[in-house]
Amino acid sequence: MRAPALLLWTFLLAVLGLSLARPHAMLSPAALTKEHAALERDCLACHDLGRGVPDARCTKCHEVARIGLFTTKGVAIAKPNVKASFHQRLRETRCLACHTEHPGSRGQAAHAGFTHAMLSPADRGHCASCHEPPGDALHRGVTGSCASCHTSERWKPATFAHEKYWALDRAHTTTCVTCHPGSMFEKYTCYGCHEHSPARIAREHDEVRGNLDDCVRCHRGPRDREGAEGAEGGEHGQGRGRAEGRREHGGDD
Repeated sequence: MRAPALLLWTFLLAVLGLSLARPHAMLSPAALTKEHAALERDCLACHDLGRGVPDARCTKCHEVARIGLFTTKGVAIAKPNVKASFHQRLRETRCLACHTEHPGSRGQAAHAGFTHAMLSPADRGHCASCHEPPGDALHRGVTGSCASCHTSERWKPATFAHEKYWALDRAHTTTCVTCHPGSMFEKYTCYGCHEHSPARIAREHDEVRGNLDDCVRCHRGPRDREGAEGAEGGEHGQGRGRAEGRREHGGDD
């Protein structure tokens, strides 16, 4: 019985000795981020004994209303950080839900845990308040809400309800490039399959005022022969044409 007791006491004395010699190494879960490196040996600057890190300790230096607009020294930021200033729109202040100043402990990153559920419903529906609108050709032609294709949990994969613009049935079950030549998917052409000419379209659609290349403005699907605005539609013959119909999805003339 003496041997186990002796080993236990030896272990406890070793732990006590290390705690006295290097208390920080015994308590700190990992090194602090470089922004807080000066507090490396001042645990109580952020921690309350036995209670962790209260949010009030964070906001004492990082006032929520000034995040992204001013430094912790009170100096105005020349170019405000719009992405950081979204903190002002969080429904509640829970710093540790996203941040840890000991990255590497338990595999944590310095910033982790954010979900869009932390935002108010109004802000969840206004993506551009934080995110830069995409500048590619497809997105330039879309005027609706991001949520019509994307979710706030995953940006990809996105869904696009093509039937809202043109129902793909009957003879129109085809590949994308048949109607959308090249990579400009906000543009379309009907004239690759339907034999048209500007003069012929003008004769048969004399009641239409506006862009005669924009077929989908009136004809919302292959069964729509009359047209949504009363223009006589239908099949104007099959063949190859020269004109290119163009329409920006979600837009008006």
